[in-house]
Amino acid sequence: MLDLSPSVVEFSEGYFLTFEQMSWFGRQYFKDPKDYLHPYASPLFADLSNLPPALIITAEYDPLRDQGETYANILKSKGNLVTCIRYQGMIHGFINLIDLVETSKVAIYNIAGAIRRHLK
Repeated sequence: MLDLSPSVVEFSEGYFLTFEQMSWFGRQYFKDPKDYLHPYASPLFADLSNLPPALIITAEYDPLRDQGETYANILKSKGNLVTCIRYQGMIHGFINLIDLVETSKVAIYNIAGAIRRHLK
């Protein structure tokens, strides 16, 4: 049972992470369809109020983009401090391409900056 948000449908093939891969990963973790609704499977089903600051990073061509941005919006609606950054032109896992993609370095610097600000 996968979320069929627009980004899942639009970027399910040809953008590194495929729908088939996401389905396979899900089947490895969840044997019963009800498991997908557990907060450990999706934080969207958890109590999201009163949480520490969050940095949510999404990629323009990531099938999971809409899920990440929905999560950020729900966190905000519950009164949490949230920064959500969508990296244009990027695919799922782009942050791991630090030696190949300059935007990966920018994302790492943004992560380090967020950690630094919140640990002061």
